[in-house]
Amino acid sequence: MTYIEDKDEFGCQDELYQPFKNVVMEPFFFRGDSNKDRLSLNRAKEETERIVLEKDENSGLVLHFSSISYGMYIEILDLMVTSKGETFVYTDSIKFIYDRNYEQKQQDLLELELFHKQFNYENGVEDKPADKVALVLYRMGNYVYLIGFLFLLLVFCCLYVSPIDKRNRG
Repeated sequence: MTYIEDKDEFGCQDELYQPFKNVVMEPFFFRGDSNKDRLSLNRAKEETERIVLEKDENSGLVLHFSSISYGMYIEILDLMVTSKGETFVYTDSIKFIYDRNYEQKQQDLLELELFHKQFNYENGVEDKPADKVALVLYRMGNYVYLIGFLFLLLVFCCLYVSPIDKRNRG
């Protein structure tokens, strides 16, 4: 997903990347009426699925919204993220086109992540634990011992001081 200003072409070194060139964009309007917005979202979902299934590189969607609820905006973003295509988010609209290189990009991201883990392993950098308790203990470092010592001191004081007070009173 790309967040951009209101331009349709992007500079990539010496050439311009024009993703919307020769693409027919079908507009969908969201105006804040929940029933009409829900219908527009369902039609946009069907059209997105059609574009992805047919691998149609000449069709796209543009979702215009002026005042919609936050929940509807999240549903629109969820639809765009889960679809196999390129999504461009503008200030007042979202554009979606089919991305024929989607699987290759996902594979490249996976390979890059695996390379990064292997690189960290070879250089002696440890991965942080996935377990949340272990992650907290990892971040606390040597303070874990201090907290454990203070807890034992608290237990000792509670259990030992109480019998001493009873002997002194009686």
